[in-house]
Amino acid sequence: MDTDRPRLLLVSAPHNFGWPWGQGNFYKGFYEYLGTGYLAAACQQAGISVEILDAPFQGWGPARTAKEIKDRQFDVLGISANWQEFFPQCADMLERLSDVKAPVILGGHFPTIARQELLRDFPMLSAICVGEGEATLVEAMDALAAGRGLSGPDIASWIEVPGLALPSVEWNGAKKRPMVTDLDSLPFPLRPQAEMYRAPKNPGAASANILSSRGCGGTCTFCTIHAFQATNPGPRWRARSPENTVDEMEALQKDYGFTNFRFVDEDFFGRCAEGRARAEAIAREILKRDLKASLEIYCRADEVDPDILKILKEAGLSSIYLSLDAVSESDIELYAKGTTRDQMVASLRYVLDSGLEFGYSFIFWHPYRKVSEIKQAFELLDRAAGGDAKAYSRILKGMQTGIISDLVVLTGSPLEERIRKDGLLKGNYREYSYDFADPSAAAAYAVVKGYKKARTTVGNIWNSLLRPRTKS
Repeated sequence: MDTDRPRLLLVSAPHNFGWPWGQGNFYKGFYEYLGTGYLAAACQQAGISVEILDAPFQGWGPARTAKEIKDRQFDVLGISANWQEFFPQCADMLERLSDVKAPVILGGHFPTIARQELLRDFPMLSAICVGEGEATLVEAMDALAAGRGLSGPDIASWIEVPGLALPSVEWNGAKKRPMVTDLDSLPFPLRPQAEMYRAPKNPGAASANILSSRGCGGTCTFCTIHAFQATNPGPRWRARSPENTVDEMEALQKDYGFTNFRFVDEDFFGRCAEGRARAEAIAREILKRDLKASLEIYCRADEVDPDILKILKEAGLSSIYLSLDAVSESDIELYAKGTTRDQMVASLRYVLDSGLEFGYSFIFWHPYRKVSEIKQAFELLDRAAGGDAKAYSRILKGMQTGIISDLVVLTGSPLEERIRKDGLLKGNYREYSYDFADPSAAAAYAVVKGYKKARTTVGNIWNSLLRPRTKS
């Protein structure tokens, strides 16, 4: 590394799960956020000195994360805060970093969409990385290196860097940076956390995350993926080649002993023929190399193709998560899912008969819910079970969120605009809530919310007692 260039510290912002991702949890004992890993790999490839702090992996809260940051030497601080629902913890951390003298760059889905508000409300922020950040961050670090004086980094040069939003500079189309279309050109993400699982220490239970594509072909109104992508010109869905994907899996198995791989793609199949063919090619590549792997994927109900899943199963597919979401026919329209209840039933029947482990989710509560609609979810499950009590029990166990799941209104989503227009939206861009149009739904939700709060409290106490964690 060039010691004369600015040093970068990359931080995955703290979450509120109540347990460290790197210790025992329902993610099979290991969960890593790849965003900072990809950014760090791009910077390292460019000769930039970079260190990663993964607060969720360590189980650090805002106070501990801020302390760890201040204990390190760096010239630029980069913070990844991808999920809006966890931003309160990030905001707490940012307030504790108000005395940091180095430039601070914030990035991720939520900061990209709410960049104007965040730059206004958090004066310690020097810039927000808009959209995908690999090329932007490298160019920003290079610009600092070129203009560095005796007094330290001068961020005036960032005005010319595409993909950076600055507090005093109006954002316009000229600042947009095209998305990376050739994902194979990116270096594999750095995984400093995986050192703890290096073979032969890896007990075989840990799963390594794999991101084999970016973007989504769906149009769900509760999601912000398309608002995020609108900030960068390019196709809605891009994929790595099967060879490049399996190269990374093979390296992870050789270097760290991983045999379990969790594909964390937003849309593994891409809702297109190209995506389905690629999924099959990944399976064939795994089989060709005789890679011993257990695979986990996420997909939509209308993407369950028995022929493709059959060969994926031969390659090691062991678990599948179905994004069903819609409880009722009216939900399908509200969420613009583009699926049918028949497709949802068929997908559940297939995974039930296939012997795969499976999970799925519904969004039970939203501002337009009618209590009478709740039963439609269980009628759908009964149809999938074909009247078999044991099958119904198995399907019911696959429901990951239970009846307590509610809509998270995301800034920049189409549903945010509709709920606001209907006068039901409460809160602000950082953390929304909402009223119910139907008073009976509001009363029912109050009961469910009370149960949810009690269960969360008990769960946190349980985690504190049984799982070692670092104090925050």
